[in-house]
Amino acid sequence: MPLSSALQARLIERGILNATNINAALDASAENDEKSEEVFAESYDERDDHHSSSTIPKKAVSSNFSAADVQIEFEECIKCPNKWNPYHTCVEYCKKRYGIKQYTPDPATEKRRRKMLKKYALPSNWREVSDANLDRCYYWNLETDEVSWLPPSHPRSHITQSAIKLKQKELEKKTAEAQKQASGSSKKKKKKKNSNDAGERSDTDEEDLNPVQKLKRKI
Repeated sequence: MPLSSALQARLIERGILNATNINAALDASAENDEKSEEVFAESYDERDDHHSSSTIPKKAVSSNFSAADVQIEFEECIKCPNKWNPYHTCVEYCKKRYGIKQYTPDPATEKRRRKMLKKYALPSNWREVSDANLDRCYYWNLETDEVSWLPPSHPRSHITQSAIKLKQKELEKKTAEAQKQASGSSKKKKKKKNSNDAGERSDTDEEDLNPVQKLKRKI
């Protein structure tokens, strides 16, 4: 049973999965049933990746591709060794230091992709986006910012939120929990301080009493 795209995105961010493992599984699935139409769906199964589903396309269509690829958007992929680190965000230095990875898909995979798109055409609000990290394409909804590894009309398509949105939600949740804990700790300290102040005032008041008043208080 394949992992959900959201779970795979988290595993990739934590370093448990990587692009090499995903590509190996993709190639193995494709080679086993290359002649079958349904097998294309397995080679293009629902998988997610930190960069592919979180980066908005930045480049125009390359002139090296034919008219059949006119809808493909090409995103910029930096060859930074730290790009899989969830605590690292690539900057201009990374781009200059390590360069850009080009999208170089496998010809056999490209052939199956074209065949699939003829059968499951994309709606007008969807775009096909290349992912140079995995050398394959995913599909992006321009209106909802949702993503899928298969066209939305495909029976095996699994549409989900992008990895960056899931990460933002998780960060917001952790921030809210931290603020709640900090607020609770502050209230406890304030309550303890008020209790200490009340005790000090009680001791001071007793010191100001004369012997008769002290005796009455004890009684």
